[in-house]
This record gives sequence, C-alpha cells and structure tokens, in this order.
Amino acid sequence: TTTSTPTATPWALTGLATHYGPGYRQGAIMRDGSPYDVNLNTCAVDDALWPMLRHKWLTIAAGPVTGFCQVRDTGYLAGHGVVVDLPDGYFRRLFGGLGSYTVTLTMGVAP
Repeated sequence: TTTSTPTATPWALTGLATHYGPGYRQGAIMRDGSPYDVNLNTCAVDDALWPMLRHKWLTIAAGPVTGFCQVRDTGYLAGHGVVVDLPDGYFRRLFGGLGSYTVTLTMGVAP
C-alpha cells in the first residue's frame, strides 16, 4: 500500500497593480460594506476572485518592494490585466508614486 501526503499548491497571480484614482472617494462603501480609506492597506481584486479571496490578506511583490493588503473590494480588473487595485495613499507608500507596476500576488498573513 502506498500512502501519499497531500501538498498545498501555492496560489499566485501575476499582472498589474493599479490605484483607485480620483473617482473613488474617502468613505465610499466597498464590496464588503466597509468604508474606503485612501491610506489603508486594503485592496480590490477581480470580481470573479471575490468568493475565494474575500477578507484574505495578500502579499504584493514587485522586485524589492513587498507589501500586504486585505481584500475588501472588487472590480472588473482582469480584462485590463490588473490583478490588484490599491488605495492611492497606500499605493504611494508602497511604490513611491502613482502609476501601475507588474506584481505577483500570493496569499499572505496579516502583517
């Protein structure tokens, strides 16, 4: 009899990290019902990923830059190559300015 040990398959997604932009206002209600805060390390993922990632913490890695965000919102991002959308203030702290960066997301733990 052969016994196999199950192994976890790591989850990772590579694509663009973007920021919400000026159209999304402080206090707006996010998908999970919490108010949007431009400075918190929360994030939006594609709507199709919501059932799997709701309230999970993700690690954002882009070269030497690493950050964490909690999934609280969604958007239709995948069609644009976007894997995560971050609040403007947190995006600036993480990357040093606004724009878009290629990142890899993995499941992480709360910082």
